[in-house]
Amino acid sequence: MSENQQECIHDKNIKVILLGGEIGSGKSSLLSLLYYKLLFNNQRRKNTKIFGFIQPAIYENKKMDENATNTTEESNVGSHDEQVLQERQRKEIVIQFLEGNLSSQPTQTTSEPVQFTLAKLNPEFSKKDLEQQEKIIEQNLHAKKPKTARWIFDESVFEKIDRMCENEFNLNENRNKIIIVDELGWMELDGKGHWPTVSKLFKKSKEGDVWIFAVRNTLTEEYESILKSLITSEKQVICKKYILQRPHPQLQNKAINFDETLNDILDISTFGYTTESIKNI
Repeated sequence: MSENQQECIHDKNIKVILLGGEIGSGKSSLLSLLYYKLLFNNQRRKNTKIFGFIQPAIYENKKMDENATNTTEESNVGSHDEQVLQERQRKEIVIQFLEGNLSSQPTQTTSEPVQFTLAKLNPEFSKKDLEQQEKIIEQNLHAKKPKTARWIFDESVFEKIDRMCENEFNLNENRNKIIIVDELGWMELDGKGHWPTVSKLFKKSKEGDVWIFAVRNTLTEEYESILKSLITSEKQVICKKYILQRPHPQLQNKAINFDETLNDILDISTFGYTTESIKNI
C-alpha cells in the first residue's frame, strides 16, 4: 500500500463521485467496468455491499455501451454532427440493476444484471421528419432541460428500481456500501425519475459509504450543491468530480482519460480519499 493509501480517511466521511461527460463519452461503460473490478478483485473492503444501476445505450439493430472499447463504429464518433447521428440511432433507454458483495476471490459467482426498458421514443418525436429530429437532438444534447420531450418513461420501472435499491440499502444498513447511480439528469432536478430514490437513501447514508453518480456535464455543479445540502447532520460529504473527454475519432476508441479516471475512482472506492486526493478536490 502506498503512503497516500496508508493516510486514507475512508471511514470518516460520505464520499460522492460525480462522473460527467457528454453522451457517448463512456460513462456507463466505465461504471460497468468499475463494478466488476470492485466485485471480483478487492483486497481492502471485503465487508462492503455494492449495488445500483446503469443505463447502457441501445441503438437500432444492436446493443452497445456508451463507449465500448472494442466497438469500431463508436470510435468514429467525435464531431458534434456525428454525435447527433449516433444519438438518432438510439431507440430506447434500458436500465440494469446490479448488486453484489465485494470479495478478494476473483472466482466468485454473481447473478446477471436485471434489465428493464425504462423509456421508448415519444411517438410525437417519431412523427417528425429527419431534419426536425436532428434539430431536437442537437438542442437537447447541451441543454439542462430539453424543450421537446424525446422519450416516454415507464414510471413503473422507476418504482421497481426504487424498491430494489431500498431493499439492498436496508438489508445492508450496518455495512459499508458503494452505490452506483446512472444517471442524474434534468428529470431528477425536477424531483422526478431517480431523485426520490437517491434523496431518500442518501439522507440515510453513514460514514464510509461511497456514492458514484453519472451526471451530464451541464449539471455537475448543481448536483454537487444539492447532494451536500441533503446531509444536515455532522456527517461530512466530500465530493470529487471527473469529466470524461470524448475521443478523437481517428485516434482513440475510448475517452482520452478513460483509464486514468477508472483507476482513480477504483482507488477511491477501495481505499477512500487520501490526504493527497482531498488536496486535489
